[in-house]
Amino acid sequence: SMYLTEKLKEGERVPAMRLQAKNSLNFTGLKDYFTADGQLSGYAYGYPLATPTYSGKQRENPFFQWKEDGFLFLINQETPSNLTPTSIEFLVIDGGKGYIAAECKRLLMGGYDEALKKLRGGNV
Repeated sequence: SMYLTEKLKEGERVPAMRLQAKNSLNFTGLKDYFTADGQLSGYAYGYPLATPTYSGKQRENPFFQWKEDGFLFLINQETPSNLTPTSIEFLVIDGGKGYIAAECKRLLMGGYDEALKKLRGGNV
């Protein structure tokens, strides 16, 4: 199970939203999820926590071995101001942490449309 939660810490570098998993694991922050006017963009990127453990209990980070991967999210919601998504599509870019922001722009501009259509079972 994953939970979409608002940020707990303040600061410009802290994403406004994050996906949190079981045992309070912050799976990833959702960067670029909001537009400049505060509306939801429908697109976001992130990457796994890069430390071997997390929390004060020093739990093992199950995603540590993939810490260099990047995540892309296509988030569907009924209205741009509704924080509850109707669906979230999730793509993993192997080794893509360093350039995942550019890949998010590519996703936004339709660069993944054909691949997503194939994955969804449609014709290209």
